[in-house]
Amino acid sequence: MTQITLQSIQKNYAGSVQVIRDVDLDIAAGEFCVFLGPSGCGKSTLLRMIAGIESITAGDLHIGGVHMNEVPPAEREVAMVFQNYALYPHMSLYENMAFGLRQAKVDKAEIHRRVSEAAEVLQITHMLDRLPKALSGGQRQRVAIGRAIVRRPNVFLFDEPLSNLDAALRVHMRTEIARLHRDFQRASAVYVTHDQTEAMALADKIVLLRAGEGMLTHGSIAQVGAPLDLYHHPRDMFVASFLGSPRMNFLPATVQAVDDHTLTLQTDASAGGERLQLPRQGRRVAAGARVTLGIRPEHLLPGDMGGATLLRTVQQVEHFGEYSYVYLQGLPGEPLIAKVPGRSSALAGDRTPFTVPDPAYHLFDDASFAIAAQ
Repeated sequence: MTQITLQSIQKNYAGSVQVIRDVDLDIAAGEFCVFLGPSGCGKSTLLRMIAGIESITAGDLHIGGVHMNEVPPAEREVAMVFQNYALYPHMSLYENMAFGLRQAKVDKAEIHRRVSEAAEVLQITHMLDRLPKALSGGQRQRVAIGRAIVRRPNVFLFDEPLSNLDAALRVHMRTEIARLHRDFQRASAVYVTHDQTEAMALADKIVLLRAGEGMLTHGSIAQVGAPLDLYHHPRDMFVASFLGSPRMNFLPATVQAVDDHTLTLQTDASAGGERLQLPRQGRRVAAGARVTLGIRPEHLLPGDMGGATLLRTVQQVEHFGEYSYVYLQGLPGEPLIAKVPGRSSALAGDRTPFTVPDPAYHLFDDASFAIAAQ
């Protein structure tokens, strides 16, 4: 098993264009780590630096305890699966999977054994004599993964491998990749995606990256942790808004009063103007402070159940069978969204109360950082 360590990693282009800043990260041996973030945050660049395809401007990379900054890609014992399958069109699937091993002058019998084993794991044994043009997108991606498996790498690197597939096939291949990682637990895996569903489903650890001014101010990494840790305990409003679909609702407010057990908030007039009493849960906040109240859509419950209640006008309702989205009056141009089970009876124009369950809220200070419950 192989640990990956990144220390103070930076990446600049053209001298002054910085795309990666101050990345300090440990990826444990055998861990499935997902780089997640918006377009332009540098997640593929960071992956390519681990692979050796991109140079490191500053900082140190260690794989298995060995300093890798100047080690060529072929000597890093990593295998990469790209977004585009990059299969040789004139070669059979067997030949595509065997090509790298032949270039490395691996014994013919060993090549056959490795290709056969990988094909069995990927369930493509019956099509090894076919050309890539005879395959579906999902089957081609399996071959690309098989080409990585036969190399027996210490680290698997995946660069948005499912983005070219349709929605149903992405779900299927996602479960296949998770199963493969369980089967090859000796290898660490680093996976790049902008799809939070993939990240939540696959990751042991998510590394959420940010771009733009936030990266220049705070560094590239917004938060690192297990998927549910990031979801339930976001470090700041960026993390809170990026994880979750629909995204978290935000209401600017002022703290009116604080006692040992209760916070009293007054939401801004533009955000509804309600007076809300919420359990303090040990949060350190003073009366008069400007804050932002965060509520996930699934935590806006229809009806007045006591406690913190928002009375809002319904703007639109979308039904999806298992659940419905109810869009409510919020900030100008930013409706509140409630995700309610089943078919909602709410109609556009209704004036409807929605309750926030006591523990199910988030609070952020005027610098957008979470004010955590103690």
